Amino acid sequence: MSDVEEIKSRLNIVDVVANYLRLTASGSNHKALCPFHNEKTPSFMVNEDRQIFHCFGCGKGGDMITFIQEIERLSFFEALKLLADRAGVDLKQSQGSGQEREKKSELIKIMAESVIYYRKQLRKPEASRARDYLKKRGVNQELADRFELGYARDEWEGLKKHLLEIGFKQKQIEQTGLLSRSVNNPDSYYDRFRNRIMFPIANAFGAWVGFSARILPGDETPMGKYINTPQTVLYDKSRAIYGIQLAKEAIKKQDFSIVVEGNLDVILSFKTGVENAIAMCGTSVTQEQLKMLKRYSNKIVFAFDADQAGAEAAEKAIDLSLNLGMEVGVIEIDKIKAGTDVAEVVVNQPKKWQQAIRDYTSALDYYFNYFLKDFEDLNIAEKKQRIEAVLAKITQINSKIEQDYYIEELAHRTKAKSSTLFERIQAENINRTNQTTSEPTKDSTDKNELTSLEKLINRILVLIVLYPEKYFEKRSNPELDNYLKNKQRLRPSEQILKIILAKAIVFKKPISYLNMIEQESLKTHLARLITVGEKYYQEQEEVLDFDAKAELDFYLTRFKQIIKKQNQADLLADIKEAEQAKDKKLVAKLVRQYNELIKN
Repeated sequence: MSDVEEIKSRLNIVDVVANYLRLTASGSNHKALCPFHNEKTPSFMVNEDRQIFHCFGCGKGGDMITFIQEIERLSFFEALKLLADRAGVDLKQSQGSGQEREKKSELIKIMAESVIYYRKQLRKPEASRARDYLKKRGVNQELADRFELGYARDEWEGLKKHLLEIGFKQKQIEQTGLLSRSVNNPDSYYDRFRNRIMFPIANAFGAWVGFSARILPGDETPMGKYINTPQTVLYDKSRAIYGIQLAKEAIKKQDFSIVVEGNLDVILSFKTGVENAIAMCGTSVTQEQLKMLKRYSNKIVFAFDADQAGAEAAEKAIDLSLNLGMEVGVIEIDKIKAGTDVAEVVVNQPKKWQQAIRDYTSALDYYFNYFLKDFEDLNIAEKKQRIEAVLAKITQINSKIEQDYYIEELAHRTKAKSSTLFERIQAENINRTNQTTSEPTKDSTDKNELTSLEKLINRILVLIVLYPEKYFEKRSNPELDNYLKNKQRLRPSEQILKIILAKAIVFKKPISYLNMIEQESLKTHLARLITVGEKYYQEQEEVLDFDAKAELDFYLTRFKQIIKKQNQADLLADIKEAEQAKDKKLVAKLVRQYNELIKN
């Protein structure tokens, strides 16, 4: 049995992919949002029986090795080595030269040995100040062991000598970032980390890639409180996330991640049972880090320190997350009144930290509180500036319903005219639309970008024509029927769908539905959709065990959700008109209808 066959026999592709994505069962397959392109409707499929994946949006597909290559940006042999380590398979040396793979493997071994070395140093008498500091901050032995904390002694070549003694080469050690080169003697190297508490940083698979090192309280150094591993083959601060190897399962289970500022914030959060907390490495949150977290959940909650620097960091992180289409929340540390950072809150009032997570504020509510604080005390110019700042944040929301709600809220809190605010928002939305380039869709040959609803109608129509028995065998879709019945101006696909549903006939061949359509323009439109649809779903049937019923149910459910949102928007508009007309009874009635709609 070859190495590849041995690895595949021990690992399941569903488990491998689940380390990166939130999978949901769909018939005999598993679905997820594709990590290789932006999408809102899952088109990434994993087939357990065939041990393959395929995305019908971007076309990427293959086996578990291909998946690891793509998502980790690794060569074939690097991906093979990573999976071999997980499967407990020793790769044969004959498989290619694999020089880069071997080099990276050696560096990972050096990092692993360094973590062990620093952990041992933390237990020695010389590390008493480090242990006292951790104890004072609330880190017990169990937490120190779980996060594998260590201590770098106050000596120049302690780690270097240890690693050389067990057989590693100085050049390899230097490539991990553990050594610094002497300014006076370029051929001489010394330990980068000295007299510091060591926080090892792992990748998502648990391999150690770097360190964050904290100076002991009372010691002064021009190097700063924290120094980190420099950029290396293993460590990239723009992609590194502290605690991700321990938090990823909880993030998937809880369906949201909590981003805190420091390593101790993460560790002490775990102490309270909150294990979906992580901290970004580097000075600010990056798009690469957010994309990694998005693999596990699209929801993210930020809990930054209650100071100006924390507020500025939060704003940048929130905006970047919103632009990636993530659902964003904020925990305002200063409102907990139990400390200035997460670590202090956890030590002083652990239950308040747990409650704060349950009661987090949405991103826009946070911005309202932040920008409109002491609003009445500001002059006209300052008030205008604050209103503009909030409007800029509202435009980042994709949901029209949410935009309308927050504009009304802004008008209420600032006494500005809502009509003026709506005009500003509409102008901004048009601006953004003009700046956005549309992507081609598989649902139609039309050059113009389709709306989400149009795409869904096209999908539903094609599926009914190609697999009519899946729809008509259990006919109960009042939302779709009412939509087609009550809409005044139907698009071509909607006109065709209305005709087909009215007849409710199950034909064996799609061409029979073409013969039902009398208008030539509609017949041509349906013919184009059938041609594209047959090719698209034939590809699915060939690659995966395609379940047409599950596919149709998925799009019908999505259709219901969009219609519900539209109804909410209509009710909000009606409520606004009733408020302007000062019809209190009608307002009360419409509000009740709106609340009932939200509950259902």
